[in-house]
Amino acid sequence: MNALVLLFLLALLVSVDLRIIAPLLPSITESLRASAGAIGLAMTSYAFAYGAGQLVYGPLSDRHGRVAVVRLAAIGFSVCTALSAFCTSTWQFIVMRLLAGAFAGSVIPLTLVYIGDTVEYAQRQVVVARFSIVTSAGLAFSAAIGGLVAHFVSWRAMLVGYALIALVPSALLWRLPSDKPARAGGEVVPVARFADFLMDPFGRLVYFSIFAEGFLLWGAVTYLGAYAAGGYWMSQLGVGLLFALFGIGTMVGGALMAPLRRRLSEPGLARWGGSPWGSRC
Repeated sequence: MNALVLLFLLALLVSVDLRIIAPLLPSITESLRASAGAIGLAMTSYAFAYGAGQLVYGPLSDRHGRVAVVRLAAIGFSVCTALSAFCTSTWQFIVMRLLAGAFAGSVIPLTLVYIGDTVEYAQRQVVVARFSIVTSAGLAFSAAIGGLVAHFVSWRAMLVGYALIALVPSALLWRLPSDKPARAGGEVVPVARFADFLMDPFGRLVYFSIFAEGFLLWGAVTYLGAYAAGGYWMSQLGVGLLFALFGIGTMVGGALMAPLRRRLSEPGLARWGGSPWGSRC
């Protein structure tokens, strides 16, 4: 089994973890005797650590290799996910989720960089589209499976079982040789300064747009499960299926990327996807 397959599997599991708490929010709040806002802080801390950790993982992977960094972080991610299931207080849960987010932040970004390192440009968009399908499937599965297990078993059992599953690709990565990104002449790629990216006006616009998307979209989605359960008396299973619809839509979009790319140029594809009609499709 090659490194890209294992990285795809880990990315699937991290995608599940990214949104797995949202459909479980009503069960966790009841179990820990906390408010939805207090448990929502665990998701906020996870997201913050997930994003901030990428500032560290990029330079580390430039120095030590993508696979070397991911396989170490994946072990920490699995352990912290399992420990989250045994928390007895809100603050314990918040801390464990923060640590899990810090470790999880390595997987998806470094997999994308690994694709850039190892896949020819002509095939890269197709591979990235397949990667989008994988991560979107994780989003759909997280909602449906999370809601299903929480409905019939418990959220604690789900986190433990999920952490054990994540250990499998994590352990298999240790059997593979480490990589080290290099230029054509064999020189190791130098670590870029973050200030260089921030000096680019277009880059700042892209970063702000991504921040706004995450703030407006996922900030509301975080409490969608609690709202649906409290306002519409939906069960955990119903909440999970509600979340699954978003992931299924994204999976369909990723599956259509290859035929769309054959018909549209890169600027045309970006304009279509960013248009009000394209963003709804």
